[in-house]
Amino acid sequence: MIPEPASAPLNSQSPRPQGSRTLALRLYAGLIAGLWSISALPLLLRSRHLWPTTPLWLPPPFFDFGCYYYKIKLLHHPGFWTAVGPSWDYPAPGVFVYKLFYAFNRGDAAEHQVHFGFIAYLIFAAAALLAAGVGLGRAMHRRCVPWIETAAFLSVSLLLCWPIYFSLQRGNIEFFLDAGIALGVWAYVRRQWWVFAVLLGIFGSGKLYPLLLLSLLLPLRRWKEFALGLGTAGAVTFFSARWIGPAPAIDHKAHAVVDGLLDWVRANSLTVDLHLSGFDHSIFGAMKLINQGHPQQFALWAIGYVLVGSIGMLLLFFGRMWSLPRPNQLLLVVLAALLLPPTSFDYTMLLLLPAWAWMVLIALQPAANRGTRRAILAVMVVLALLFAPETFAVWRGVFFAGQVKLICLLALLGMAATIPFDEQPGLTA
Repeated sequence: MIPEPASAPLNSQSPRPQGSRTLALRLYAGLIAGLWSISALPLLLRSRHLWPTTPLWLPPPFFDFGCYYYKIKLLHHPGFWTAVGPSWDYPAPGVFVYKLFYAFNRGDAAEHQVHFGFIAYLIFAAAALLAAGVGLGRAMHRRCVPWIETAAFLSVSLLLCWPIYFSLQRGNIEFFLDAGIALGVWAYVRRQWWVFAVLLGIFGSGKLYPLLLLSLLLPLRRWKEFALGLGTAGAVTFFSARWIGPAPAIDHKAHAVVDGLLDWVRANSLTVDLHLSGFDHSIFGAMKLINQGHPQQFALWAIGYVLVGSIGMLLLFFGRMWSLPRPNQLLLVVLAALLLPPTSFDYTMLLLLPAWAWMVLIALQPAANRGTRRAILAVMVVLALLFAPETFAVWRGVFFAGQVKLICLLALLGMAATIPFDEQPGLTA
């Protein structure tokens, strides 16, 4: 997450923080633990009128990890595009992630089986979470939080973080990409602009929308680094597309990378699936749900939505965000990346974790005034709602969790745009 810089001395003689400084963290941990307890009720009370009879997650498990297993075997062959199975719907660099983890397989593993590749994926996830927890724990301890309290808080926070669980249960490569992006955010916090730009370019190109974080370099007037980040993303995408190879032109059903992305947009953004819509926390997803009786107009609305959203983001960016402290800027850009895409599911919430870590450290700042502490309390409550499970937002078998989280994201957006969270030298890195 956000480890302490090497130059910062360990102040082991400082007194432990007052209760007011750790109140936000205790409230966050208590709330998210309570919401997990509430989420267990559907498993105990199987009422077909209130909750569905199937588990909250979508079967089969690990589908996102296994769905391209046979397709990757046909890489560099026309069958990659023409074979029966799901079309390639990721940006081109995503193929390297699948290629990496599938390399651990032995023999002909079944498509959705927990084979060696998925075990390697879980080992990577565990190592990434451990490294993030140790880094954030050291930073908390330097702010005079005892190790026992630090370990308890981080254990509850990371083990009960629903986006982490959801992403791993689905086997989505978003976890791998967001781990690299979190490393880039760490570099940003430490003012290592070139490292931030390169890491965002490499890992952001695997999903595209995280590239919005490169805009954090603009208020700092880091034009060269910004250009490097975009150039890195373009180079990685170009090389990946060439490495995959073009789709055979003779087959009108074949999908190239761009066609696959467009197919995904049409399937997920221009249609309404009441079950999937419950997981969608994008603004456009709510618009579709409200107007689900007019699907033929979705494409026209999407065009207007992109125009209005782009103009609104530019106004927010140049009219407000430019003058705010860096923690606010990070939070606002991440929220834009979560809200503005036409479809945004739970695993995209992983992008919010580095901003959450920064808010944790700001909550421990000794110089924060009463107004800042109250704002931090509100922010941590909203973050707990965002990182909690979703079964509390189900009625008569229909999920409304995405819409509940949309409200939370908009509330967090309002707080990030109006309440400055000042970073103090030596305290936010």
